[in-house]
Amino acid sequence: MTLITAQDIIETGRQASLTHSVLVEWAEKGTPKQREYLHGVLLAEHESRQASRRQRLLTAARLP
Repeated sequence: MTLITAQDIIETGRQASLTHSVLVEWAEKGTPKQREYLHGVLLAEHESRQASRRQRLLTAARLP
């Protein structure tokens, strides 16, 4: 099991467009298990947003 640090959460959260102060607060208050879960949620959110963005751009391009 990899130990998720507060910095890992902050970096991942920034990709999901969350504010630094909110991320720092969440990262510092959580237990190691909570940090691991939060990191996973933030990664999933980022990946979901990226997939939606790709799909939206492909639709807008109107490729044959």
